Amino acid sequence: MITYASMHCNKHLKTDRTPVQLEQLVTWTNVKTLTRSMVKLNDVGAEKMAIDLWKNLVVFATGSKDLRGGRNDSKQFGFLVKLQQLGLVESTLRDEIYMQVIRLCNTAPLEKAVFVGDRPKAKPKPMHVRRAWLLLQILCTSFPPSNSLYKHASAFIEESVGRKIPMDSFERQSRNIPAWCLEQLKHTKMNGVRKYPLGRSEYLSILNDVCFPVLVRFLGNINVNGLYDNDRSVTEIFMGAESESIFAVNTLNPEGNVKYDKICSQTSSELTLQVAQRIRMRDPAGWALFEVRDGRERCIRGIEYIGDIISEWES
Repeated sequence: MITYASMHCNKHLKTDRTPVQLEQLVTWTNVKTLTRSMVKLNDVGAEKMAIDLWKNLVVFATGSKDLRGGRNDSKQFGFLVKLQQLGLVESTLRDEIYMQVIRLCNTAPLEKAVFVGDRPKAKPKPMHVRRAWLLLQILCTSFPPSNSLYKHASAFIEESVGRKIPMDSFERQSRNIPAWCLEQLKHTKMNGVRKYPLGRSEYLSILNDVCFPVLVRFLGNINVNGLYDNDRSVTEIFMGAESESIFAVNTLNPEGNVKYDKICSQTSSELTLQVAQRIRMRDPAGWALFEVRDGRERCIRGIEYIGDIISEWES
């Protein structure tokens, strides 16, 4: 991240007018004030939004409340949705959003004491680390950064793979989060920007590091290679962050229920192909997913995100 900052980030000054070192610029801090954007922006309005965004991100990331439940749950979810909407609408701010969030996630220099003389006022608490990585999870499943930042962001996340991230105030930890972010980011880069912010069920699955079910029903009286000829075969697709493998099959029972672990950036075409492979369909050509809503059915285009469809249902 230091390499990227040296080429694309603005120079910042401390209160005593001395320059901020690049190591500090990309390392966690609980200081809420930002005099200018991190990434060089040419628009005055975008510059102001970037400054306001940093304050809101620090307030969220340094919150002391447990992320699970409580009266603040709706408020937290609302903030994350607004963060997504900002990135989806304002394409010029996407790199800025990623840089600010990655800075909050980058606590390793503090732990390794790369610089000691001018350290931030406080070290991040375990819950601060979890909150910061939750922000990065939301970004990775929503929109990718620019090509110039993508390789640096991917390298930062890859260096964090295997790191234990606190999950809650009960000291539960997860090693899956950085690897999950990396896979999400790769798929989002390949498939493009999402259409809608995440829905509540998708948010809860990310927050709790679990899967959420999506029902895919086969039409009645259809025989798929002789495997299914019951009236209403049901396949349960689980999309979530739990599996180390992107498309891991958990079980295939005699009733024809297939359980998957899916990442949230799954598209309709990818899901259709994986369902066909798991039920041993010889040729998936001509098969597609349909959604039924308000008595109407619609063919889901192959490039559409499954998460977008669920989000639209919930809205």
